[in-house]
Amino acid sequence: MNSWKRYCAAVLTAVGVTACAGIADGLILYAPMDGSAEAAAANGRPVRAEKLKFVDGRFGKAVRLEGGAKLAYPAKDQFDFERGTVAMWIRRDRPWSEQRSWRIFKAAAGKEWNENAFYIGGTRWDELCVSQHDRDKKRNLVLSPNKIPYPAGEWQHLAVTWNGPEIRVYMNGEEISYKTPSNPMRERPEGTPHRLEIGSESSDKEVLAGEIDELRIYNRALPPEEVKALFNHVPQTGEAK
Repeated sequence: MNSWKRYCAAVLTAVGVTACAGIADGLILYAPMDGSAEAAAANGRPVRAEKLKFVDGRFGKAVRLEGGAKLAYPAKDQFDFERGTVAMWIRRDRPWSEQRSWRIFKAAAGKEWNENAFYIGGTRWDELCVSQHDRDKKRNLVLSPNKIPYPAGEWQHLAVTWNGPEIRVYMNGEEISYKTPSNPMRERPEGTPHRLEIGSESSDKEVLAGEIDELRIYNRALPPEEVKALFNHVPQTGEAK
């Protein structure tokens, strides 16, 4: 039994819950960012790692993305448009409500930006936005409330889950999905994304401008109690190895 499973077993024995075991189930990419962008689980060698810096993070080190920085991982067997979870700790240089577009995550399989794609980011209307685009470029959209209140320079935990067209957005363990419900009539995106882009985009203007720590991607939609457990989780040395 590896150290992570031993730790979970000890917690389960002590408190009699299953959330700890849950956050290890279905984990297909885990990048702790402790001085390297390589992931500790799955095919973790980045396909793009340009102008990255590693600074003090939420736990250990974090990767800094600013200016022309680019970070992307291979998508094959590490992302499914049908269902999944993306979670990470984020610290931005600017307030989250700043009336400009900025990117957190992108997975696109189409020839055009709005064809077979999945995006997470901030909008110029001061919202967090999660959008799916199907093969016909129809969009399924979920937003957070306007004027997201997170200040510059503080760590926040983001988790986005999806199961078909049902999308949920969580900040610091609590769901904040709002305004536009997931549309069950929409088709999901198809195919395998070209790559998984983290905190960066083709335009330098949409780069995160901050740090990311403890990136996790799952092949299932975590339920609310496991998202909360992930928010409260303190990573262990050697986790997911």
